[in-house]
Amino acid sequence: MPRRPTAQRKRNRGNLLVMTAIVGGLLFLVMAIGLLVCAFFFAQKRVQQQADRMAVAVAKRLNEEDRVGQINNMVERSRELVYTSRLNMSDANERLEHIEPLARQLLEEARSGAMLVEAERAGIARRISEDVMAEAGEQSKEIASVLQVNLPFMRTFPAKLYNLDLGYIDEVDSNALLPEGISELKNFDLSRNFARKESSLYAANTDASLGGSDSDLAFKFASLAAPVKNTISPSRLNSPEVFRPLVKLFDSQNKIGGASNQLPTAVKLELVSGVSGRADGEVERTFKVTSAATTSGALPPP
Repeated sequence: MPRRPTAQRKRNRGNLLVMTAIVGGLLFLVMAIGLLVCAFFFAQKRVQQQADRMAVAVAKRLNEEDRVGQINNMVERSRELVYTSRLNMSDANERLEHIEPLARQLLEEARSGAMLVEAERAGIARRISEDVMAEAGEQSKEIASVLQVNLPFMRTFPAKLYNLDLGYIDEVDSNALLPEGISELKNFDLSRNFARKESSLYAANTDASLGGSDSDLAFKFASLAAPVKNTISPSRLNSPEVFRPLVKLFDSQNKIGGASNQLPTAVKLELVSGVSGRADGEVERTFKVTSAATTSGALPPP
């Protein structure tokens, strides 16, 4: 006859069942936490990729059709024309009085041209801000349409634009070259630190005022990678640490707008998203990712 289990055996079996249930529950909890952590990092990586794509797409609009590079060159040539016209005017006053009216007229035309160039530069700054906001809006719609993870134990939420700044990349000069044919102006610019002797390029975000009677004229150069042996720098991602802001266009879902005093050539943005492991689907944890990108470089001068 089979033996009947004793009371001690029954207690041992009961304890084993309890321990099994506890260990199984702990293992399930650890697995659930592990899945949530993996899902969180997966969602964060995916949003980072979205931010990178958005940053590059927005950065491409900054120097669209080489407008920043062309206006930099136009500012340099306009400045050169004002400088030489002022020299001719001074020379006519001293030695060639009979052509003084013509020299004066040419100087006035050069100054008027410089004012027109500055007005166009300011107009480009406004158009850049408008184009960036339009592109950011289109990119935000694409991000919102991306399918989200929706599992019984975890849910992700669409990323939203949180911050958008326009600026430039540190230590990048303008693409405008020093006037090699006018040594006096070149030496003047180098002495005022308007340009770099090593690269023969005007420094970024500089108002290279001529001073004197023409001190009322503005000659502003934007940061933009110059072509190297006819090779043009493409739009690309940059470290946010080397980004320098000029104007904020978007802040915590509020459109600020506006234009910067200098032409921007880089963008930095933040996207915010969240994940949830709750049964009611409410956001349990939010996170932000940052991305920065610079626009394409200038075309070779004609």
